[in-house]
Amino acid sequence: ATCTSYGLMGGYTNGTFRPEGSITVAECLVIASNMRDIYNGGDGTFPSGGTPWYSMYVTYAIRQGIIGESDFEDYNVPATRAQVAHIFAHALPEGTLKEIYGKPRFSDVNMRTQYRSDIIDLYKAGVIGGYEDGTFRPDNTITRAEVCVILTNLLGK
Repeated sequence: ATCTSYGLMGGYTNGTFRPEGSITVAECLVIASNMRDIYNGGDGTFPSGGTPWYSMYVTYAIRQGIIGESDFEDYNVPATRAQVAHIFAHALPEGTLKEIYGKPRFSDVNMRTQYRSDIIDLYKAGVIGGYEDGTFRPDNTITRAEVCVILTNLLGK
């Protein structure tokens, strides 16, 4: 409920939230851009319109250093857990997140894992966690509920 009360995530027009549903890279960039704008003193709203619909958020995210220009080939695909870690590790300005845990020991995150350092940084800040079996599952599609947990943890920092 925290992520909806801040206006960062909403439900669907039929009144559902679909917590187990996926979220696209573009939708994550909207959330991250809104967070950064609010952090910088804005109201978290961007003008509507543009083609594609998310283009202004991508431009803002690149300008703010949330993502790099060539980080994503397709913004319409369901986001993976690693991609979301990458986006939200940079949603707030550098130095905002403080380390509260040591380095994680995820059995499936190694030197070849894309966005490894972002996964580690968010874990150390207490923003993300793994599964009981010791994995992080970086290539799994993330659910809307999991994104809400990340946002709640980020907003509590």
